[in-house]
Amino acid sequence: TVSSDPMVIIWNKKLVANPPKTLAALADLAANETSKYSGKITTYIETNATGFAANWFAAKKNGQDKHLATISKIGAAKPKTESSGGRMVDSTIAGETLLGFFVSAITVLPKFPAANDVLGYALISDGTPVITRGMGITKKAKAPNRARLLADFILSQEGQLAWSKGGLTPYRQDIASQAQIHLDKFSAEVGQQNLIPFSFDPDLAESTKAEDFRAKLKKALGR
Repeated sequence: TVSSDPMVIIWNKKLVANPPKTLAALADLAANETSKYSGKITTYIETNATGFAANWFAAKKNGQDKHLATISKIGAAKPKTESSGGRMVDSTIAGETLLGFFVSAITVLPKFPAANDVLGYALISDGTPVITRGMGITKKAKAPNRARLLADFILSQEGQLAWSKGGLTPYRQDIASQAQIHLDKFSAEVGQQNLIPFSFDPDLAESTKAEDFRAKLKKALGR
């Protein structure tokens, strides 16, 4: 694993006075102020692998019916779906959208401190999906020894601290006090029980289950 990156809620500070910090609160906001937030909430489109996985694992943790019911409340406001986190962040900074959810932190954190006056973000305290970024060396790698050296560096203290400076979230406990951002700090903020890590789920290998959920997610998003 290279890093463990949270997916967060973002908002435009100048346009949203009291941003939601939970998915449930965001759903209530969308349902109660539908006209204000119509087309003004952004998230990943269901065909994006990262966005799909965030919803899949949140549904696994909280129950599929419950999770999709929450997303359906947000879907009433016809959220603007995107294929990249960068686009979600840019549209929120520009005021095209007011809020975003399940936005990968790697597209958010590097914007600071420059965007601090406009962009706000928070972990999702009732369930923060965490992207576990993997790496591997292919069997047909032309320079496997060089690849091993790179992998060793990425997993070293120095490498993990470098990731932290670049916006990725390291997880080595022996650098927690030195890293600008760290998984332990996020865990302390929302509680480990409220982190939802991506994993190798055998159900994802069953295309019928995955496609059934994707269709339900699309409908819940109001698409």
